[in-house]
Amino acid sequence: MHTSWWNWHKSGRPQTPAEALAALTDRAPQVDADHQLTLEGGGGLRHAFWLTTVAEDGQPRHELYGLAIQDGQAVLIGCFYQDPDDLPWAHHVWRSITHNKSLPAS
Repeated sequence: MHTSWWNWHKSGRPQTPAEALAALTDRAPQVDADHQLTLEGGGGLRHAFWLTTVAEDGQPRHELYGLAIQDGQAVLIGCFYQDPDDLPWAHHVWRSITHNKSLPAS
């Protein structure tokens, strides 16, 4: 089973993508370097980290949290899945976030 959610964030002050990433992840769980990925390109920054928690039913739940930051805006995404072999699905969902300059920046 796969579940994902997203949220949009706009900074109240001008920030570089690196500053926005630091602010948005300041209370995120600490994970090993091999459980996170940061990509730069196209004037933006992407960052994701993944971990395993225990769901309410006592079963392992795999989670990927990702951000796509560009032009003072960020999309935050969470992907949740039961099978650890589904990490490529979560990476695909995170990497599929695109910035649409035709949308209003309100």
